[in-house]
Amino acid sequence: MAKHIYECMLISPPDQNEAARAPLRERIESVLKKFGSSIVHSEDWGSRRLTFRINKNWRGHYTVFYFEAEPACVTELDRTFKITDDAWRHIIIRPEERPDFAELERRAKARAEAEKERAAGREAFDEGDREDRGERNERNERAERADSDGGDEVSAAE
Repeated sequence: MAKHIYECMLISPPDQNEAARAPLRERIESVLKKFGSSIVHSEDWGSRRLTFRINKNWRGHYTVFYFEAEPACVTELDRTFKITDDAWRHIIIRPEERPDFAELERRAKARAEAEKERAAGREAFDEGDREDRGERNERNERAERADSDGGDEVSAAE
């Protein structure tokens, strides 16, 4: 039979590191190798929020990969995902058009850069670095002065 390109999206537990996800990846590669197939392109999307809880978790680790295989290989891969505890959800589709892997690689790099910028922004926000508000102790002093001056201006006007 002829080989086709397939796309697979896999959701796995978010708390696993690369070493813990390696056995699942090796299992996928062994199934593909058994049928003479291989992964053409792979993207690690990282941990993302889920729409609904899976196994009492609101986050999942997303991985998308493209592989070239025969339909029998897809059936075996689907069976492998169903009996594997580390694969929470999966979907395998056959795209109508062959994907442009160079474009996918460019998008993956752009997504990684955006994630780094977003993470840097979260770090700055978490540290309380807001120039327009001043230091925390200055804000507390201003609040204490306002309380000692007679409180709320609205109540004074009434």
